[in-house]
Amino acid sequence: ASVQPLMAEGIADGIDLYFEKKDMKKKVVSGEAAEKMNTLLEIIGEGFIYPAEAQKEQWAVSVLDLKTGAEGDLNGDVKMASASVMKVFLMATIYDRVCYPASEDRHISFEESYDGELKQLITDMITVSDNTAANTLLERLGNGDATAGMAVVNEFCQENGYTQTSFGRKFLEAPATGDNWTSANDCRNLLASIWQGTCVNAEASGKMLEYLKNQTVPGKFRLVFRIRMRLQQIRPENWPVITDSMWKMILQL
Repeated sequence: ASVQPLMAEGIADGIDLYFEKKDMKKKVVSGEAAEKMNTLLEIIGEGFIYPAEAQKEQWAVSVLDLKTGAEGDLNGDVKMASASVMKVFLMATIYDRVCYPASEDRHISFEESYDGELKQLITDMITVSDNTAANTLLERLGNGDATAGMAVVNEFCQENGYTQTSFGRKFLEAPATGDNWTSANDCRNLLASIWQGTCVNAEASGKMLEYLKNQTVPGKFRLVFRIRMRLQQIRPENWPVITDSMWKMILQL
C-alpha cells in the first residue's frame, strides 16, 4: 500500500512532462507578460473598440500570446453574427466525426463521389473560402440534410467549450430562421487548440493548420497587420515589446 502514493506521483509527473513537451500545459503567466497584454488591450480599446462603440458598432478582440500564455479580450464572450470564420469550426467537426472519431457510434460516414473529394472540399472551403464547398460539407455531415449537419457542428462546439458558437443557416443563405453565431474568444480558443495540437488530436491539428497556412485569400491576417501599423501610430511612445505570435491570434469578427 505504501508504494501506491509513489506510483501515483510518478504517473502525475509523467503526465505533466508529456504535456510540457507537447507545449500543451497551461503556462504560468509572468507579471511582465500580463502587463504587456493589458497595455496591448488598452491600446486596441482606445484605438478601435471604444470609438466603434461610440458609433453604435459592436467590435470584439481576443488575444493569446502563444509563447508566454498571456491572454485577454475586449467583448470576447459577446455572441456576434458570423460569416466565414464558421468554416474553421466546420473543418474541426469533420476531423472529429469523419476522420478521427473517438468511437464507432460517433463516426459519420463520408462516401466520396471521386477519390480525394473530402480533401478537395476542405481545401476549397479553407484556402479560398468557397461557400459552395462549405455548404456541401454541411449537407454531407447530415447525410444530405444541411440542418442535420449544422446540428453535428453545434454538438461539437458545445462538447469542446465553444459555447457562443452555433450554426443556424447555410453560407450565403438569408437568415430567415436562424443565423450563424460565434465569439472572439471561441475563435481564439479553437485556433489556439489547432496551433497547440490539441484540436481532435495532434495529427488532425497538424492537417488543419496546413490548410489554414495555405489560405490564398488571407484577408484576416492582412487585417491584423494593418491593425498593428495603426496601433503604432496611436501610441508609439508606449508600444510594448510584443511577440509576433501574439498577432497571429488576434481576431476581429
